[in-house]
Amino acid sequence: MKTYGFDQPPATQIAANSQAVYEEVKSLNFACLIGPNNSGKSFVLKRITEELGGRGTYLGPARYSNFNTLTPYKPQKGRKQKKFQEFINSFRNNAQNIDNSPFNIQQAIAELDDARRDKLFEIVEDLMGAKLQLAFSDPSNKMSQMYVSADGHNFSFVSSGTRLIVSILTSLLDQEYSHFLIDEPELGVSPEAQAKLAEFVLDDDIRTKHFPHIESVIFATHSTIFLNRADIGKNFVVNKAGDEIFLSRLSTVADFNRIHFSLLGNSLQKLFLPDAIVFVEGPTEQEFFSRCFALKYPNMSFSIINATNDSEMKRYAHMMLQIFPDLQHSPYKDRIFPILDVTHGSDIISTLDSKGIPLSSIIVWSKMELNTFIHVRLWMSYMALVAFFRS
Repeated sequence: MKTYGFDQPPATQIAANSQAVYEEVKSLNFACLIGPNNSGKSFVLKRITEELGGRGTYLGPARYSNFNTLTPYKPQKGRKQKKFQEFINSFRNNAQNIDNSPFNIQQAIAELDDARRDKLFEIVEDLMGAKLQLAFSDPSNKMSQMYVSADGHNFSFVSSGTRLIVSILTSLLDQEYSHFLIDEPELGVSPEAQAKLAEFVLDDDIRTKHFPHIESVIFATHSTIFLNRADIGKNFVVNKAGDEIFLSRLSTVADFNRIHFSLLGNSLQKLFLPDAIVFVEGPTEQEFFSRCFALKYPNMSFSIINATNDSEMKRYAHMMLQIFPDLQHSPYKDRIFPILDVTHGSDIISTLDSKGIPLSSIIVWSKMELNTFIHVRLWMSYMALVAFFRS
């Protein structure tokens, strides 16, 4: 690994074998970059912004800002070129990685024309339920400075999440640009608002209605919400080795599920999902296995489902298929266990297999196991009666 001086920027570059994928990212109307911290996602966004030469605008993660009043808009020649030059100077010449971008929410709102500003307020109300409007700081004096009122109070008092999402929307409404590169759009934004923002960008009809000037949006994100589910091939994984950045395009549902699972922390427990799902054919089995697993695996979570019979077990298997459309490649593939009595329907195993449950996960009780289980059932019934009479 090359060692640099304390103020020497690394010679980061797109790997030669990733150049074709990089060009593909640049050509799409939407792309989503996924990868761990320090994988090079921000660098890719900034490099594309540089190559767009003023047609694109980069919105970095350090976009938090506050203001009390709006500065009156003063038309400036070469506004776009000036902003681009500020970005280039920051990207190329700083002795450290600067995450901010030449974006000022106060100035950006003032620079929108009236129609665009009305559109911004309309979208914010639709997305977040906040009613924005312009108001005079002194209602009796139209020469006083204006401010943005949010539900009757100054915009400076709204939550940081609201300010952050308004920053993104204001940027997207700037008709000076056709390409928008946004780093971590999920920052400070609730999952519900993230989903609505993603819909605004991903849905062709909504995008055409509100942002007809946009040719391309590229997100770099750690949030599963901004992944493109409708077109898996518009999601790209970014990794870094030394000074080289590698990009790969997702092409299969298995790729998508793997990345989706990775972004969620690679842990089923953290998703409030059980470690395993077990289907049994009666209430006694349900109680028995619940107790067994609790004793054997006290730190793990199991969902023991009483399917009551073969037919219902098929229905539950079908439900699993609805939850995990590609069960064979999902993280739950080896975590679903139907437990069948030794006497069961002739087609139950083949049906479960067709739903994507591996044959190795389908458990059939042998006669000896079944006899043991009957004794366990009787013992549990006896203990239940003892507990009843003692109470």
